[in-house]
Amino acid sequence: MTTVRDELWSFMQFDETDLLSPADRLESLEYEFGDAIIPGLTDCLDDESPLIRQGAVRILCIINPRPVSALSALLKRFDDEAIEVQIELVAGIGEFAHHGRSALPFLERWSDSPCEFLRIQALISIFKIDSDRHELMEVIKRSVTSSDNQVRELVQKFLAETEQLLPFHAENFKEVVLKSWRGEIYHWECGFRNGAWNAALAPAFQTDGSFAGLLFASDHFRNCPGVEVFYVAPEASGTQNGQNELKLEVAGRFFGEMFVLVVHFQPIQDLEVE
Repeated sequence: MTTVRDELWSFMQFDETDLLSPADRLESLEYEFGDAIIPGLTDCLDDESPLIRQGAVRILCIINPRPVSALSALLKRFDDEAIEVQIELVAGIGEFAHHGRSALPFLERWSDSPCEFLRIQALISIFKIDSDRHELMEVIKRSVTSSDNQVRELVQKFLAETEQLLPFHAENFKEVVLKSWRGEIYHWECGFRNGAWNAALAPAFQTDGSFAGLLFASDHFRNCPGVEVFYVAPEASGTQNGQNELKLEVAGRFFGEMFVLVVHFQPIQDLEVE
């Protein structure tokens, strides 16, 4: 007979290659085990395998409504001998919101970590539990310009979820845009004009006169943290070697700041961006 542990082991074994999200895995476990899932996962917190304990922490922290009955068992994992289990708990325990107040002393300890990512993750979890800690939000917001890519992504995701507004940061916007760009050679300009941030992206010619990998994944861009898209408008812009050249205009907000992004599928000459 298949147990919760068996299923959890399967999920965690294939964590790096499996396309299922933790939410998908939770749905599968709930379908398979029903009301037995929380007791089963709670038992897994004491499993001899750190991978099983880590997986149990991950799933218990996303169950809705939050399994408060498992909270005391979860808190014991802050002293787990496996650091990956502790880190999983630092990231997830904030989802218990005010129910997780007993976790605050542990999170405060992690908020002094020399690792910036873990420090900011702890601050985010503290704020989720105690939203009156406004000074923490200011620290978290400043980290959106961190030199650490993982920290920037973590902070942008959190700020988007909590609908925070930020001053426009051109480098962060460029990073988000380029994640949706399928092409290695490009030209980039960005500046403020006519009440909005205007950005333009285009490929350069390759030596044979062709273009490099032209594709802008607007759906992916639309789903990036902090991005709110009003419209996407394709239009023709001349021809090259008998082929239509296109440009794509995308307008919206990035953490509350207006932007107009024009993706040219041709080299840009003399852009008038201030």
